[in-house]
Amino acid sequence: MRLPRTLVLAAVAGGLSACATGKKVEAETYRQIQENRTTKSELIELLGPPTSTGFQGNDEILTYSSSKTDAATFIPFAGVFLGGNEIQVCSFHFNASQVLTYKSCTGAAAGNRVLSN
Repeated sequence: MRLPRTLVLAAVAGGLSACATGKKVEAETYRQIQENRTTKSELIELLGPPTSTGFQGNDEILTYSSSKTDAATFIPFAGVFLGGNEIQVCSFHFNASQVLTYKSCTGAAAGNRVLSN
């Protein structure tokens, strides 16, 4: 039995698509978020629910993390050259009044820094 060419091409294209998790914070959106002005509810409205939450002293910390890996990364031998990945972690600290006091966002793509405060 012979498979149609379009079916084979669709399977290959689907296999080479990227796998992504989490919520990436775009640079333009990050610039809109201002320390001592943005509230916790405004941040959640802008970015959606955080990946995780925690506390440090009296501050509540909302963290947004994302990762994206190209499927080509998993091809034996060639994946080292063809594949790639990108990670990002953004943290937002809120005081007892739920106002942003500190923000930090770092990321890496193939070992290079792509976004920072």
